[in-house]
Amino acid sequence: MKAERRHELKENELAQALGDLATYVRTHGTRLVLIVGGAVAALLVGWYYVSSRSEAASRDWQRYTELLSTQDQLGLEGTVGEFREIGDNASKDALAMHALARAGHNALTLALQAPTASDAQRYTREAEEAFNELLRRFRGKPIARGVALSGLALAAENRFIVDGDASQKEVARRHLESIKNDPELNATPMQSQAISRLNILDDIFKPVTFDPPRLPPKPAAAPSEATGDLPGFISPPASDVDPADEAPSGAADTQEPGKTGDDASPPPKP
Repeated sequence: MKAERRHELKENELAQALGDLATYVRTHGTRLVLIVGGAVAALLVGWYYVSSRSEAASRDWQRYTELLSTQDQLGLEGTVGEFREIGDNASKDALAMHALARAGHNALTLALQAPTASDAQRYTREAEEAFNELLRRFRGKPIARGVALSGLALAAENRFIVDGDASQKEVARRHLESIKNDPELNATPMQSQAISRLNILDDIFKPVTFDPPRLPPKPAAAPSEATGDLPGFISPPASDVDPADEAPSGAADTQEPGKTGDDASPPPKP
């Protein structure tokens, strides 16, 4: 009997709760509809936003991959702006970091290959902009921070090479020291490379001087046509005696015995 009584009491409590709920719905029905409808609408908007971002990220990754595979055919110059746009608008952090780093490195490569100083300056500036954006947005991520600082140090070296700006040495040193002293980059290739660059920084930023061009040796003077003398041969000094006043060689040997030179008769005329 007690069990049946308890069952009846529970049924009465449930019926009373349902009755109260029906009364509340009749009284506040409009408010309930608005609340439930708002919750459903919020869920639908959230689902659409997540789905749209997922599709956009998928398209951006596909575009990034296509650029990587075709940049040799397109040329690096045509990819810098494309990678920068992907990095600026990507919804995924990983994609943004990859795209900004690629834009910066491609611009640095173009600066090294630039045919003129103005082109080198322009590409160096684009590289600095990409790496600064990478550093600004992802400073809290060690790898992105290291890539950005390494790229900015290389850009400083480019500015010294192109413009001869000696102050860029301290700019490069500051970026490399930041990598060297970053505990989150310990034992990474970026830190090892930064230490190596610091050890040779003075040589990197040493002004390049060129020796004056060596002129070809002068050709040796040709032998004299008049005397047949060789170059450097010094002719003996001329005699003070007039050759016409000198006796012919061997004249004394041809005189007859017992006659002086005055008695000697001239040779017969022909």
